[in-house]
Amino acid sequence: MEDYTNEPKKKSGKKVLKMIVNKIIHPNIISLIVVAVIVGGLFFFIGKVSNSEPEPEHKEVVTQLSLKDIGTLSTQEAYVTVVEAMDENRKLYDAEDAPDVPLTNSVCVFSHDFQITAGYDFEKIKPTIKQKTDSQKGVITVPLPDANILTSGMLSDKEEVYYERESIFNNLSEAKKAELRAEMGDKAENIVVENGLLDKAKSNAKKVLKNFIYNIYDSNDYDIVFEDVKE
Repeated sequence: MEDYTNEPKKKSGKKVLKMIVNKIIHPNIISLIVVAVIVGGLFFFIGKVSNSEPEPEHKEVVTQLSLKDIGTLSTQEAYVTVVEAMDENRKLYDAEDAPDVPLTNSVCVFSHDFQITAGYDFEKIKPTIKQKTDSQKGVITVPLPDANILTSGMLSDKEEVYYERESIFNNLSEAKKAELRAEMGDKAENIVVENGLLDKAKSNAKKVLKNFIYNIYDSNDYDIVFEDVKE
């Protein structure tokens, strides 16, 4: 005969154990355990980070600022009038000291207006930047040579003749007039340079560069220093 006396006891024991587990390990308690594990992991990670070696101190970095967006720019222009005279006689023979032929004197006094501009090819200028720190402003150094003449031209509709007397025996040569006009152009450039064209162009270039740079960098954080250089 089989003994069934222990079977109810086994089933009763399982039920009791299940009830104990359900009572003790409630689903909410399980959630709290998971959260505790996550929080503990975060504290462990933070402790590892805080105990790691400190990052090296910030070092000042020198970089370059491109001015290619400005390109070649005229920063000053000038207008000048140059007066010249042609006074020619035909010669008895081909020599500078040869005597003049009578009644062959021709004279023309005229002027031309010239427009001359000066400035820079800013793409060739390479500023350097010393980054700002917590204790001092940054410095942008701009190497700036002397300005160059960019254009020089005669205004074709601005010729004026003050006096002209031309001998029927000696017409003034157009080739010599062209040579004289070229000389007048050189003289015009010398006049405007002597009157400070290049200096004014350089001064205006500094204003242009300041406006351009301070549109990119905050003037409260950076100073601009212009460095005179020779090309």
